[in-house]
Amino acid sequence: MGKANIISQLNEFGLAIHFLDDAYRSKEGTWELCYAAFSDEEKELYRKILKERFSIEPRIRKDTRYISFGKKDSSIIDEIILRNVPNDLDIIKYKILDKRMECA
Repeated sequence: MGKANIISQLNEFGLAIHFLDDAYRSKEGTWELCYAAFSDEEKELYRKILKERFSIEPRIRKDTRYISFGKKDSSIIDEIILRNVPNDLDIIKYKILDKRMECA
């Protein structure tokens, strides 16, 4: 199964796991995702899926290995993660809950 096939099947749980594994929070509290392992076509498909399926609008960075997300979209990503992954995990506290308090 190729990456494009996997990307086309992306659901909330898969999105949550991908962000917890390959993304980080910026100083502003917004998400930044590394998707360097994707081909240009896979990156385009991933961005399309984010927009159409999750109403998230990624921003392509100058360093095209990364995409970033504004505050509104980062909040949507947080909610997706919190709905799909137990909130008492250390990674949830570190990447979402503690960051929300820092940026409040």
